[in-house]
Amino acid sequence: MPSVLHKAIIDLIQDTPALAVRLALPALPGLHPDARAELKPTELAQSSLMADLVLLLGGPPATHTLVVEVQLKVDPEKRFVWPAYVSAAHHRYKLPVTLLVVTPSRRVAHAARAALSFDGHSSSLQPLVIGPDELPILLHADEAARDLDLAALSALAHTHHPDRVQIARALLEAIARLPSRSALSYAQLMTAMLGPIVEEATMLKPNRLYVPETIAMVAEAEQRGRAEGEQRGELRGQLRGQREGLRFGWAARFGAVPLPAEVEAALEQADLGAIKRAGPALLGANEPTAAAAAMLTALAGVSALDR
Repeated sequence: MPSVLHKAIIDLIQDTPALAVRLALPALPGLHPDARAELKPTELAQSSLMADLVLLLGGPPATHTLVVEVQLKVDPEKRFVWPAYVSAAHHRYKLPVTLLVVTPSRRVAHAARAALSFDGHSSSLQPLVIGPDELPILLHADEAARDLDLAALSALAHTHHPDRVQIARALLEAIARLPSRSALSYAQLMTAMLGPIVEEATMLKPNRLYVPETIAMVAEAEQRGRAEGEQRGELRGQLRGQREGLRFGWAARFGAVPLPAEVEAALEQADLGAIKRAGPALLGANEPTAAAAAMLTALAGVSALDR
């Protein structure tokens, strides 16, 4: 199953295809920076070759196909899959094809830059790789605001940079300047992925557990619940989303260990404020027993509100 970070990067590019155009410009000098980018089905062949994203660039009519792959770890199998993606895209759209690999890891970027060979000797496919070294380090909100999509991608790719706290803060401050309705979903995911860096730098110390994917899963579930509540004008949707987020977070942290019955019962009775306090309690403990105790303490503030 793809990780939340993998999905976050894909969603960012999918929501703003123009970002893919800007990333591909180094390999496509004939492409205009404002070229049209149209998302296409990611299934490229009857054999279920499924890329992360496929875009047609330029036009109309389109002049180029871009196959986008987000890669978080070195996977030797991709050297056999990626040429198939390119070949299938070339067959389907009858246009030149570029393979764009986006990664937040220098190690993965180095591995992905190796030319792909069909016969084991000659180089026949050279991926365009965007890793941390190809993304700008933006330390001020004004810089991030000039290209918010690129700034978000850059912040996700630099979570281990020495200036990661300032990078994250610059992005979040730039997002905060947007109209609230425009910034809502954008800010929630970015805050979920980067918030601990800004709010508590000690979370990055070796003796503390820093799980951005867990935090993002919690925030994603909360957002679904909040949206449901806003649409129906009810608080129940928000509570449902918060509870689901904590359950996702527990499963991501402790795998097959079930959420204790007493925590589940307290969760069902807790109000929004108590549930929100339980999230940091879950993330601050390193093993199930301690996490359950901390969550019970946080959930103790029970309210009669919308039980």
